[in-house]
Amino acid sequence: MPQSEDGYKSIETGSNVIGLVHFAGPGSYRIVALGRVSPWMADRLGSMRVVAPPSDSGPSVSVLEGRVRDQAELFGILNTLHELHFSLLSVVSLGQRPTTPGN
Repeated sequence: MPQSEDGYKSIETGSNVIGLVHFAGPGSYRIVALGRVSPWMADRLGSMRVVAPPSDSGPSVSVLEGRVRDQAELFGILNTLHELHFSLLSVVSLGQRPTTPGN
């Protein structure tokens, strides 16, 4: 993943840059994935918690939020979702704010 002098890394699909991400330290993220995250799966996702349970109508979509320490932890969570055959719909940085009160 190419990195600029200011610490930003580009996310690419093929030859297209689809966004820039700055990994400056801990942060909170929201991950939306196609599929239902069961309790046994959630144990493999570190600090991520299901915040919006999938609806019973339409395709199952799970919304996860949590705080990660660094880029390696975030990529580990994304890799785990990939290994569990989830399709990622979005990954959004929520900044430095805690995802729940007291975090």
